[in-house]
Amino acid sequence: MNKQNQIVPNDIKGTSGIVPKVKINYTEIGHLAGVSKDAAENGCKLIFKDIADKVRQGLNLSMPIPFVGSFRSKNNIIAVQFN
Repeated sequence: MNKQNQIVPNDIKGTSGIVPKVKINYTEIGHLAGVSKDAAENGCKLIFKDIADKVRQGLNLSMPIPFVGSFRSKNNIIAVQFN
């Protein structure tokens, strides 16, 4: 297998294993998308739930993150491959 297409687990000592959460400005997302703040929040939550459900089912995902890289999951391991 090509090393570029491989997800390597990252073992950082002293972390809790909990994915950190950040505050999201749904007003700004709604403005950029041309929808209300509530519609932006509901849309984001549906996308987050869909991704979480697929990962829990063990499905392999690969999704682009604009200007960042790609979100990938394989064998219940999640990674971001940066550009």
